[in-house]
Amino acid sequence: MKRIIAVLCIVLALGMMMSACGESSSSNKGGAGTQVDVSLQKIFDEVKEEVDFPEMVEYTSADQLDRRYGISEDMIDDYAGGIEAASVTTNEIVLVRAKDDAAADEIEEKLQKRLEVLLKQSRNYLPEQAAVIEKCKVERNDRLISLIISPDAEKITESYHKHFI
Repeated sequence: MKRIIAVLCIVLALGMMMSACGESSSSNKGGAGTQVDVSLQKIFDEVKEEVDFPEMVEYTSADQLDRRYGISEDMIDDYAGGIEAASVTTNEIVLVRAKDDAAADEIEEKLQKRLEVLLKQSRNYLPEQAAVIEKCKVERNDRLISLIISPDAEKITESYHKHFI
């Protein structure tokens, strides 16, 4: 059970890092800063090359997103991410391209809830990880929603943002 919680904390950390560090979620439902139409797995792979990541258990099926976040396959066009395998620190990254604006709204809400749950859990058991999680947020750019949680969230988010126009 502790291992699962630790893995979840890591995944959340990486997810937050991808979404950026900050205190609240941000939303851009179109206009400037639109996303490049590139595979999210390709973006994730490039970010991993630029930032030193721990060993990750990557999401390989939409079922994993459904089980962990409640994000069903019919809501998404593309996804990538994963959680830290060793569960030593909080590293969790989730990148999702929603099928439409309604799905994007729902995904953003689900990832925000995930962030809140991890923060609440870590405050009681892992205060140093809670400090990491508090600095992270869910970020939205049109139909692309991300959650990056990591001690290196700022670097990961910076690398991730290079893929936007």
